[in-house]
Amino acid sequence: MLERIDERFPNASFWMSAALSPRGVVFDMDGLLLNTESLRMRALDDCARDLGVSLKTDLFSALIGGATPQSRAALEVHVRDDLPKDFWTRYRRCAEARMEEVAPMPGVFALLEHLGQRQIPCAIATSATHASVQRYCGRF
Repeated sequence: MLERIDERFPNASFWMSAALSPRGVVFDMDGLLLNTESLRMRALDDCARDLGVSLKTDLFSALIGGATPQSRAALEVHVRDDLPKDFWTRYRRCAEARMEEVAPMPGVFALLEHLGQRQIPCAIATSATHASVQRYCGRF
């Protein structure tokens, strides 16, 4: 059941008043529209644990929101020689399996419905590939 935006966010009508009405809204896909970041972090942790590699909690927060090359470099600096050669291949498999659990973040449908009723255009900004956007957002 879809909830109304004003039920979930009581002050929404104030922020969406005529004086403050946006001309458009751009959403980040990962972590804002969909729970992809938490799923990828769990996949990374699962894969590392399976290989006997210990990852510190602060590393996860450094990786969230980063583009793949920067995240990969940060992880490689963190674990140095402990990272097996096939780690990234294994991680991709773990991540693909976890991504079957992808779901919208709480309140997303209500917010999109609210914006749609007001004919406010919406767009997605992401570093993900177009194919990934279609695969994950297309489910909903």
